[in-house]
Amino acid sequence: TFREYLYRKVPQTHIRSRKSRLPELLRGLKQEDEAVNAVCDVRSCRTFEEMPLSAHHEKTRAYIKIQDGCNNYCAYCIIPYLRGPVRSRSVASVVQEAARLAAAGYKEIVLNGINLSSYGRDLKTGENLLSVLRAVHALPGIERIRLGSLEPVVITQEFVSALSKLPKACRHFHLSLQSGCSSVLARMNRRYTTEEFYAAVERLRALYPDCALSA
Repeated sequence: TFREYLYRKVPQTHIRSRKSRLPELLRGLKQEDEAVNAVCDVRSCRTFEEMPLSAHHEKTRAYIKIQDGCNNYCAYCIIPYLRGPVRSRSVASVVQEAARLAAAGYKEIVLNGINLSSYGRDLKTGENLLSVLRAVHALPGIERIRLGSLEPVVITQEFVSALSKLPKACRHFHLSLQSGCSSVLARMNRRYTTEEFYAAVERLRALYPDCALSA
């Protein structure tokens, strides 16, 4: 196929996503009609490409991307081919950026990623999503931590119990829901059933009776 032909033509060296090189590539253009080809095989990316921010348009809320890529390969989704495999940002790096944003006056941190629930799966440190939450929670100046979209399978009793001990965690949970039919979810190659989704909601409601839920 064309995709296989393309992958064979790309050198399998250490490759990063290269988004951070965009200013450098633009500055290197010598004339307006000059072309630049910086295409790489994103499947070869194994490290998180850091692009830290120090300011956002919103005055109180700041977003920190802590994860990129996806390994799920759902039947309908092109994301793993476009974003590559799971890559997690180190907890230390996340804390550094969160501390810098807190010093700039931001009170709420939103942790997000392409597949946030898979954070840490590629790390050899044993750190996971709870590790990041606890580390950011300890920072002075941060009053609220909001999570991006979560897979229902991450809402275990252990996760919810640990989260309930972090008062800065926002009581709003957005759970991925592609269908209300388990057989459709199976054909989609989703990793949960409607019963498991309902169980996740019940776990959240048990410890957060007044929580906001969206899907």
